[in-house]
Amino acid sequence: MAKTYVHIHPIVTSGNKEAAAALKRGLKKKLLAALSKAVAEGLPNDYSIKLNDRPKTKDKYNAIKATPQLKLIAEQKGHNLKVSCNVRMEFEAIKWPKTRPGSLLAAGSKGGAVANRGSGDGALEAFTKDILAATATPFTKSTLSNKAFKRKAADLGLQI
Repeated sequence: MAKTYVHIHPIVTSGNKEAAAALKRGLKKKLLAALSKAVAEGLPNDYSIKLNDRPKTKDKYNAIKATPQLKLIAEQKGHNLKVSCNVRMEFEAIKWPKTRPGSLLAAGSKGGAVANRGSGDGALEAFTKDILAATATPFTKSTLSNKAFKRKAADLGLQI
């Protein structure tokens, strides 16, 4: 059976001035890639992000759009850096190649925080990746493996 194609559309926003400044310095591009990777790592075996697995039909729901939204908050106090993240996930059935909003299948959010010695964009990136590995990856896996999710997707005609 063919794998269900998943289009990942990550969004990264800041929750305070320190995070906004870091995102403007070039960290946003790295965090978008990390967010996409965290979601891709959480995909069960019957889902794919490979270009070869894109659906050929265009007239019905044939793919899933995953929209992870990361809200980043950073606080530097002396030598300690505290990073808080809220990751909101939305999964929609879409009619590929169109990626505009489709039929919502599931949504939810998880948060996490890390506080440790460190400073600078490197530490901020590393701490954020740790939080994503603990939130976005397992959330993706558990949602897409859920029987209710699969049942709703099947009702829309998705081959899962």
